[in-house]
Amino acid sequence: MSSNPLPAPPSNLTDHLIIASPVLNSSIFEKACIYISDYDKKAGYEGFILNHKTDQYVKDVYNKLSGKPLGELPVYFGGPVENDSLHFLIMQYTDADSITCESHVNVARANYALDEPNTIVLPCLGYSAWTVGQLENEFEHHTWFFDKPTSNLTKRKLNRGLWKKLLSEISPYHHLIANAPTNPLSN
Repeated sequence: MSSNPLPAPPSNLTDHLIIASPVLNSSIFEKACIYISDYDKKAGYEGFILNHKTDQYVKDVYNKLSGKPLGELPVYFGGPVENDSLHFLIMQYTDADSITCESHVNVARANYALDEPNTIVLPCLGYSAWTVGQLENEFEHHTWFFDKPTSNLTKRKLNRGLWKKLLSEISPYHHLIANAPTNPLSN
């Protein structure tokens, strides 16, 4: 009988969510829910933090979109890589209750996607990236949990509360972690 309640992550995490462990409570990844959008055998993984909204809107970052629907979307902090540039992530859910994703799309594609059903357009400043083997190593150290996103993700508020909701739904063990105080000694 294994004493480790955590299942091993899949061999390829593309199109999965990774959810920050509480050990990341003083980093930019604190309570982060990251959609892993891309994998390259030579470069590693890329993803976008879904629940760290900034106080900016697209029109604040890209003033050519002021007065247009795309300009009114809130901007999220996608991660520390290229965090001075705007990246668009498009997530759509299908009839099969799965999510497809397009990352690093241009403004024209993002604007077009606003009118597509069952779609979220997520403008992000920066993105997150891991070199080959880095994310797998972080999983070995229990830095992240993983889950396969369902269509429910596109119906949820993408805010800091998402971390607790997604983590709680993985298993009873994860529910306990999600509801534990940040600092148990101050409890």
